[in-house]
Amino acid sequence: MRFHLLQFYRQCVREQAVEEEKSLENDSVFQRIIRPYAGNVLYIDFWGLGCGPCHAGMLQQREIVEALKGKPVKFLYICNEAASPRESVEAWLKENQIQGEHIFIHPEDWAYLQVHFQFSGIPFTLIMNKKGKLLKLSSYDLTVEEFEQLANE
Repeated sequence: MRFHLLQFYRQCVREQAVEEEKSLENDSVFQRIIRPYAGNVLYIDFWGLGCGPCHAGMLQQREIVEALKGKPVKFLYICNEAASPRESVEAWLKENQIQGEHIFIHPEDWAYLQVHFQFSGIPFTLIMNKKGKLLKLSSYDLTVEEFEQLANE
């Protein structure tokens, strides 16, 4: 009985993984955001101006972003433009010398992506390889070497 239950579970996990990969390809909101960065390793960070851990992570990453300039690695910082007004965000980014790609999305798109990726809190991060495959949920602790390894795959 346990064997059959385990087999059933494995099949469900495989089907879910295939379904998730297909849904990423057909996800027009997410694809619209990442399409300009195709062929790069993507570090995708959902963040907000009022989030202290978001600020700390971005400040901590400044050296990594700088060290990877010119390599096929892009840092995409995505925020809800209603919760994080563009003018205030841009002033904070400039003041703190935060590099990377800064993307402001509509609240409806933000809500859609929260449901799609099943996150309710920020910061929330994702890593995608150069082929566009979602690798893992991440945190701010990846090193330059780990990004370079992903870029060379």
